[in-house]
Order: sequence, then C-alpha cells, then structure tokens
Amino acid sequence: MKKLTVALLVAMAGISGSGALVVAERGKAPECLIVLPADPEPSRVYAAEELRDFVKGITGVTLPVVTNDSPARGVYLDRGGAELGDDGFRLSADGRDLHVVGGKRGVIYGVYELLERFGGVGWFSGWRTVVPEAAGFAVPAALDETHRPAFRLRSTTWRDSRTNHVFRTRLRLNGYDGFDPKFGGVECRFVKGLSSCHTFERLVPQKQYFKDHPEYYSEVNGVRRDGQTQLCLTNPDVLEIVVSNVFALIERDPGAQAVGISQNDWYCYCTCPDCKAIDDEEESHAGALVRFLNAVAERVCARYPKIMVETLAYQYTRKPPKKTRLHPNVMPCLCSIECDFSRPLGSGTKKANEKFRSDIEGWAKLTDNLYLWDYTTNYRLYMHPFANLPVLQENIRFFRDNQVKFLFEEGGCYHADLAELKNWLLAKWMWNPELKYEDLVGRFLKGYFGAAAPYAEEYLKRYLACCKTGTNRHLGCFAFDAPEVFPDDFIAWSLDNWSKAEVAVRDDPGALVAVRMAAAVQLVTQLDRWVAEAPRVWASRNPGKWRLPDGAKVAYDRLMEIRRESERAGRPHQLGNLAVRQQLPIRNWTAMVTKPYPTEPCDRGVVTAGEFDSWNEARGTFEKDAEAFTGKAFKAVNYVNAASAYFNLSNLAFDPEATYRVRVRVKVERQPDGKGEAFAAHLGKHRIAKRTEEIPDDGYHWYPLATTNLVKSMLFEFQSGRYENGGGRTAVKAVWLDQLEFTRVE
Repeated sequence: MKKLTVALLVAMAGISGSGALVVAERGKAPECLIVLPADPEPSRVYAAEELRDFVKGITGVTLPVVTNDSPARGVYLDRGGAELGDDGFRLSADGRDLHVVGGKRGVIYGVYELLERFGGVGWFSGWRTVVPEAAGFAVPAALDETHRPAFRLRSTTWRDSRTNHVFRTRLRLNGYDGFDPKFGGVECRFVKGLSSCHTFERLVPQKQYFKDHPEYYSEVNGVRRDGQTQLCLTNPDVLEIVVSNVFALIERDPGAQAVGISQNDWYCYCTCPDCKAIDDEEESHAGALVRFLNAVAERVCARYPKIMVETLAYQYTRKPPKKTRLHPNVMPCLCSIECDFSRPLGSGTKKANEKFRSDIEGWAKLTDNLYLWDYTTNYRLYMHPFANLPVLQENIRFFRDNQVKFLFEEGGCYHADLAELKNWLLAKWMWNPELKYEDLVGRFLKGYFGAAAPYAEEYLKRYLACCKTGTNRHLGCFAFDAPEVFPDDFIAWSLDNWSKAEVAVRDDPGALVAVRMAAAVQLVTQLDRWVAEAPRVWASRNPGKWRLPDGAKVAYDRLMEIRRESERAGRPHQLGNLAVRQQLPIRNWTAMVTKPYPTEPCDRGVVTAGEFDSWNEARGTFEKDAEAFTGKAFKAVNYVNAASAYFNLSNLAFDPEATYRVRVRVKVERQPDGKGEAFAAHLGKHRIAKRTEEIPDDGYHWYPLATTNLVKSMLFEFQSGRYENGGGRTAVKAVWLDQLEFTRVE
C-alpha cells in the first residue's frame, strides 16, 4: 500500500488546523497503544474494547490494550475528577498521546465521541451500525475539549434502545434500569420489586388492608373506596406502612438509588377533611402528597441518605403546591400527558401547554431534583404518522431551561413512525440540545438509509409539510388517525416512494430493511383507513354498495411479509394501541380481505364476541362460554369505572335513512348480596343501565338499548356496573357480553 502522509490522514479525518495525531494507519504496525489505569473498572475495560474493535473496523489495525504505563505512544483512558461526574469527559492531545478522561460512563462516551467525529462511525439503530473503511484514524493534534450532558438522567422507552443495552450506551443514554456494570451502570436506579410509578397499591395492598382498615384509602363522596382508589395521605398508619415497606425493599436491594412512591393511574384522590384541608391550603391536590412524601423522605434519608424518593406530578397532582418546598431527597416527576404536541410546549397559546408551562415553572421553584416525563409517541396508533418531530428539540431545550435534571422521553415500538430517527435525535439532544437539526438529520438519513437517503429526504420533506397543516388541532399522545394532516394521497405517494427506494438499496441488506420497515407505517395507516370503510357486520337492504377497496389484498400481503421479517429479526411491530392485544388489527385486516361481501339484502346484523373490540385485557377478556351463541363471550370485569368493550358503527353496513331496533344479550355474575348497577351500555346518546334487582335470573337475557336511526360515527360501549355513590364495591363480579343486534324495523 502506498505510504500515507499526515496531510492525507488529516484530510481523511476531516480535521482542519495545524496538524493531526495519527492513532492508526492502515497497513502499518500499531505505534499507539490503548492504556488503562491500574485495576480498571469494568466500564473502562469496555471502553478500551470498543475503541480497539472500531478502530480495527475503520483501519484494519488492532491497537493493543495494556494496563500499565508504556514508553510507546498511547490513547490513555484516564479517571476523571468530581467535576466531570459519572458522564462528563475531557478529550485532549499533547502532541504525543491522546487522553480520554472521564467517569465510569464518561470514559465510554468520550471514546464514542472520537469514533463518531473522527472515524465516521454511526450507530443509527440497534441493528444498523455503519463503520466506514478508511486509510487511517486521526484526531486533531491540538484537541482539548470538555463535554458534559445537559441532563443527569437521559432515558427513552423507544423499544430499540430500551431492549438493546449496547446500543443504548452508544447513544449515551444512562437509563434507570437494566444496565450491566460494564456499561457504567445507570443513573438513578429504582429499587427492585417496585416500579418507578403508580405504586400506592403495591405499597399498601387493598387485599391485605381494606377489609379491616378502609380508612387507609380514599374517601370519595363520603365513602371509603376500594378497587379504583388512592391512599389517604394524612392517615398516620399509612405513613408507617409505607416507610416500613420502603425500608424492606431497600434492605433487599442495597445498590438502589431511588424508590418510587406515587399515585395509582387514575383519579379518586382522597377528600376526607384532613386531606382536603391541606389541598385547599396548598391550592393543589399535590399538597397532601408532598407533605406525605416529605415525611417519608425524612425517615428514609436518616437511614439511607443517598436514596431519592420519587413521585409523580401527574393528572390531579400536576399543579405544584403553593407553600411547601420539597425535601432535598424528594424527586417530583412532572408529566406532560395532557399537552398538545403539535406545537412546542414552551411557546404558543394552547391552553394545555400554557398550564404545563405554569406547572413546570412552579415545580422548578420547589426542588433541585425536577424529573420530567415527556411523551413522544401515539399510544392509540403507534404505527401511524405522528406529527411531533418538529417540536422535539425545542421541547428539550425548554426542559433544560426550566431546571429539569432528569429527563425521560417515553417512546413507542420497533419501526413505528420515524421511530429510529426520533429515538436517535432525542438521545443526541438530551446530551446537547444545541446540536443542529439539519446536520443531525442529514447524517442519520445517509447512514441509516444508505443509497435510499434521497428518497428518505423527500419523504421527510413532505412529512414536515404535512405536520404544518396539523398545528390547529390538538395533538395528544392518544390521538386518532389524522387524514386531514396526512391525507390519503400522501400515504399513496409514500408507498410508491418507498418502493422506488427498495430498488436503490437492493444490494444493501441493512438499508433494505430500513426502507421496508419505513413503508410499514404507511401500509398500516392505509389498511386501517380501509377497514374503517369496510363493514364486518351487515344490516342493509343495499349491500352491493360495499366492496373490497382496490389494492387492499396487495397492501395486506406486503405488510404481512414485512411484519414476518421484523418478527424473525426479534423486532416485532406493535400494531395495536398501548392496551389492545397485538392480534386485533390483523384480525380486522384479515376479515376485510377474506370475508365474503354479501349480495343479498340484510335486515338484521349481529355483532358476536369475535367482532367486539376490547379497550384492554385488564378490563375484560374473550372467554369460552357454553351459554353464548358462538360458544364465546366477552367477560367484563370490575377493574376500572370505564368501558370494557366497544364496537364502531363504521364497521356496520346499515341504511342511514332506516330505523333500527338495537338490543344486547348479557349475563350478570353477581357479588354475594350485591346491590347496585350491574352493567351499562351506550350507543351514541342512548344509554341503558341495569341494576342487579332488575336482572330476572341467572343466564343470558336480551335488553333493549334503542330504536333509532344509525350514524356512522356512533360508538357502542359496554361496561360492568359503576361504583355506587363514588365509592364502595360494585354489585357484580363480572358481566358477560354475548351479542349486539341491529334489526331494521321499517
């Protein structure tokens, strides 16, 4: 090989200035060693291994790793001082040696900074790494810079980085769970046996205490409530139970750094006189919570001074208390779940965001440990386009400017809408919110999509143009499909665009997978929209007006092939929403493309158990039942006071000018001596509610719901009986829904 000059190496590495320090040169024996300090911790050894392996990938040269000083030139992985913390690092060259100085994670991050900037290495997803072959690896001879992250905790639940700890480390995410010591551990690891949120029920279980001590739980409308409840935070026994259980958890997990003590995932806060008096004084339902947690933290801190007590500032506790400052070891986690993500949280006149701005400013005044739980996906439709990309960077800047120290960006599933790009950008900006959008996106598209980058760039250009049209609608993290933002012609164009991109990368397996997975988003959206227009149940005198959409079978087959590919790779799509079972969308699509469309008039349509949709499995399940017409029914249980099953009338072929009689077939399983509402059913504005005393006997019975004209936007919802007077127990163990019948009456 022709001998390379330093000037050529400098040009190759993209280094400008007075010179370069050459670390490795292709075709030459290594003159530079990787030097570890004596007794290196696992993370420093791992940093050395990563540097060695990737330099070899770039240059073909293997740099020896040694653990003692040597007269040879070296890349020294030195220990940093307290000023760098666990994550900060300093890179410096002294004309002979290169020094990476950092803490237990900082030294790894410093190595990655070198490899990315001067070696061109790109970690774009857990399965897509780009290592360019080059003539050498060099850094500026005058290199001297220090890097510290904008946030102490940087974590996402985008599936790719959450499950792949190697990739997560390469993105400089330090998580709060599941890190091997070789990755430098985690920042703020929560105690084992207790999650980081919604822990009241785990700490004071109702099954253990409610029967003898209902006073431990929320008083709602004068009734101490079980089931869907919170804790009575002014009860001294509750404080003792929580502290005792927290001590036991910490003793079993002495390496933990935090314990989560927070409300269950619903409202039903306590309104007893003592709790209400505090909340009134603090002008927030966070008042009683904060005072309770301060008392817990004082006890915990006395025994375990380094343990943080985390809680949620969420829903009814989101507004900060007016008077009480938090104990130094209390960490409030402010959640943005109600916000509008079509516009930046820190600006604009949307009321939801204005309230959030007020709340974050208020909490920042009460604590130095502000934790922010942000939402960057659409839980209702993971695999549909979600127009939040334009606000991500500005939101992270806003969090930093409002004293957030711990940042958690909740994400979605594998290959969701721009999932890989959003995850990568969030990680980059959590480290440094000032990194330029254009530079980052350009680098990602070229690295991730390879030769298909021009197609990806055009897609993103049109995608962002669509995002601008959606800024007048509220974009929550449980958003419905938005054809007015991402119209059908955009979806059709996108599918054609990705088909052309496939041709461009047919010889690059990694880029080909990236393109195919990107196309899955448009395929899911297209099929979901077609399903909404394709009835599953028939009750019409003119069934011929409905037919299978053109191209539906081709789109279905293409998506199933892509989905099988993702499953084989261990990266399955989550096709349903956060709560709904994975198979539900596939069932609907399959029915659309395989179910015969009738040609004869239909006066009666029956929705059976297999046609209902479930909000989630915690509210009810589809089970075998010999008494049901099809041998299977939906069993709604008393988990929450909310609908358990539903059916969209867009799935019913009916004649809008006709009148229909609607009724439901239901079986009630009573509580012993239970009295009160047994079940309720809704259809648009129509509602029936039956009490246990109105149920004639055991077994199924038909109940009339309405006689009315039907509208496509109507939604049928079914639920088990509500709590009486806002508290107490329900009157039933479960309610079985067998059929929903629509019969034309004129």
